[in-house]
Amino acid sequence: MTSTNQLPQQPSYKKYSIWLFPFIALPALVLLMKASGNGQIQQPPTEA
Repeated sequence: MTSTNQLPQQPSYKKYSIWLFPFIALPALVLLMKASGNGQIQQPPTEA
């Protein structure tokens, strides 16, 4: 008799990959946003 409970085990990294993606993508997005503003010069407001 075969058991229906014997499904192939997934590797452990596949279980956590859905959580790993946001933890890598969010800091990468923040770094890219900071780096994109590095070349801009901020001038103080001039009085009219």
